[in-house]
Amino acid sequence: MATILMNYINTGKIKQQTDEAAAVATEAVGTAMESTSAATAATSTTMNATATATAATGTAMNATTAATTKTSLAMKVFRGALISTGIGAIIVLLGSLISYFTSTQEGVDKVARVTTKLKVGFDTLLGVFQKLGKAFKEGFSGFLQ
Repeated sequence: MATILMNYINTGKIKQQTDEAAAVATEAVGTAMESTSAATAATSTTMNATATATAATGTAMNATTAATTKTSLAMKVFRGALISTGIGAIIVLLGSLISYFTSTQEGVDKVARVTTKLKVGFDTLLGVFQKLGKAFKEGFSGFLQ
């Protein structure tokens, strides 16, 4: 019975359909392999480009580090030269105070306390000047008439 079945499979329509399916499958596998090969080549190219970009980024970072180090040194030298002059020492001192007062909470609190007292003082002084101005106006108005 198996021999009859094999003879039937090897002859006729089933063999033709089997051969056609095998040819289509073989062609599909070939196409898939070509696509895989192209994808592998593209991935390799991308990886090479990424490696080149990473190396360039490392070089740029090293240059940035060197520039920052040299700029910091130059600023220290400039600060020393500025301090060596009389007015420069005052400017550096004021800059340090301003930095302290604006960058720490304690400094901000101290500035707020002082400016509140100054505002009250200036408001009082302004009131005195307003009254003085009004008195001058009234005094000169009578004189001019």
